[in-house]
Amino acid sequence: MFLYTFIMNYLGGVFVSQVIACNEFDAMRIWLRELDINRIEDFTEADKQSLIADDFSDEDPILIEGCKNVWCFGARTSKELAVVNFIKTEME
Repeated sequence: MFLYTFIMNYLGGVFVSQVIACNEFDAMRIWLRELDINRIEDFTEADKQSLIADDFSDEDPILIEGCKNVWCFGARTSKELAVVNFIKTEME
């Protein structure tokens, strides 16, 4: 298991959270399910449910060139594109 730190940029705000998962795709799914939208202005429950239903079908995490264990992906809501970077850390 690995610790993944997610940093989401959305409508001028930066939102950071962490999840534990076996791989990058599981981490993305767990992160989205656990995302606390109450603290993110204009990110609705409908947006979240739509992204969950889509299951990142058009979004493969892109490995950031020159970095190890750092990826980026986009998540489109009804208002804006959220840009999400995430980092894998080995757990002790």
